[in-house]
Amino acid sequence: MSDARDPHEVLEAVRRLEAELAGVRARAVHPLAGEIDRLREALAEDAATERRRMVEDLDTVLALVGDSWRSTRAQLDAMRQELAVTRAELSALRGAMEGATVEVRFAGAGHRANGESPQARPTWPATASG
Repeated sequence: MSDARDPHEVLEAVRRLEAELAGVRARAVHPLAGEIDRLREALAEDAATERRRMVEDLDTVLALVGDSWRSTRAQLDAMRQELAVTRAELSALRGAMEGATVEVRFAGAGHRANGESPQARPTWPATASG
């Protein structure tokens, strides 16, 4: 380095130091580096497995919800059809009842509804009084 005040020279020196530092770091091996890498890989595999399981579980839940929705929809459609049939029957009944009349006959105390008189019915045997 010829002049420490020249920015180009300073920048060049910094670059050389960074290159040397990178070389030292590359040569320096941490004693647990292999174990740390294996742990990282195991964690990554576990996370991927959990994500797959979660997606499978969500697929199952989605399938259940879809089946439930389709079943409920089918039940509602069946109920709507039954309701339509009931409405049609009720409408037919109303139409039939519009001209209908109801006749009520009251019988007197001495007559039964079937026309028999009370004396015609059998009586229980009288008990002897003493």
